[in-house]
Amino acid sequence: MSDEPYADFSSPPDVDASDEERSLDMDAITAHLDRGWDLLGRGDTIGARLSAHHILQLDADSPEGHTLLGAIVAAEGDPDEAMDLFRRALDADPDYLDALLYAAELAIHPLGDLEQALAFCEDAEDLVRDDDPEALDLILLRAEAHLAAGDRSSAERALAALPALTPATAPDPAFPLRVGRLLLDLEAPKRAIPLLETTLEHPSTRADGRYFLGLALELAGEHQRALEHLVSVHALDLEAPPPSWTLDAESFAALVEQVLGQVEAPFGERLLAVPRRIATSPPLELVCEGFDPRAAVFLAGAPAPSRTSGGESPTARRRSGSAREGGEELQLSCLFIYKRNVERFAGSQPQIGAELFRALIAELGFFYGLDDAVVDGLLDGGGGKMH
Repeated sequence: MSDEPYADFSSPPDVDASDEERSLDMDAITAHLDRGWDLLGRGDTIGARLSAHHILQLDADSPEGHTLLGAIVAAEGDPDEAMDLFRRALDADPDYLDALLYAAELAIHPLGDLEQALAFCEDAEDLVRDDDPEALDLILLRAEAHLAAGDRSSAERALAALPALTPATAPDPAFPLRVGRLLLDLEAPKRAIPLLETTLEHPSTRADGRYFLGLALELAGEHQRALEHLVSVHALDLEAPPPSWTLDAESFAALVEQVLGQVEAPFGERLLAVPRRIATSPPLELVCEGFDPRAAVFLAGAPAPSRTSGGESPTARRRSGSAREGGEELQLSCLFIYKRNVERFAGSQPQIGAELFRALIAELGFFYGLDDAVVDGLLDGGGGKMH
């Protein structure tokens, strides 16, 4: 028995104290990392940011910490700062796969640096085995980058490497949704439909799955089934809570006026000259007529623009054509803005103005049947002021 009544057994004598401290730090980093990603997944960027800062206090060069913080900053609407953070993670560990994949995704959208995105994919390919879950994500990122660059054949070839997907084999519930959306962009709705149908089984993808399934069915000519899904989406979206960063009604109305002032002549003056109405979402009766339940804005005209033609559904016509028929000149009578949908596509409060501006220009292009060059000119003329 020891002569000392209270012997110190806090650490074994053969364990270096610094090793124990490092082990404790790694445990803390892992805990903060798990919590940070969980909070970010639930939309709590403030809590997630706190976890990321704790990680970087413990290890200033942590690639995991910089990657988590980069994902948070990207979700908050600052892609340039997010890319800097992903690059810091890669400086610390050039083989850190998560940072490469996040950087590739960000480079595709919203940065549009497609050459860099493909370079990130090349670097990631050296680190991924065929049976790794990340291999599927890498295939999809490569296909998305090629399609964004306008190279449809390369996108198709990349996507051909993707194995058959089921809810059990998909790396996460959102993966079939991403593939389905890509197939829609490749104008392959019949291939997209079975994948999108699987997304209805999971609560986190049910609303988006119904929306894109509705679009796919519409493009495949199944208009009644499409409408049923789009009407369901309208109800699901209204049931969902607004984002934590939503603007109050007064602030949103003020931002609308600011954005309208950025639209170049003569269209800006036309928008400012008509009544403006802000609503949460499009009315159900308009959706039942084929209007997109997630449209951000709607320009009403007198005479009202026809949204059907030759058996084509209204939403399909809106996606591909113009409100004008037979060269008729439309008189703009009212502007409707759907706040929830603007915020949905913005993704963060700082991006609301830019998203509303883009939506207005797209709707002007549809309403007046503007050429792509005119639409691009309007976007270039005022879009930069909205960031």
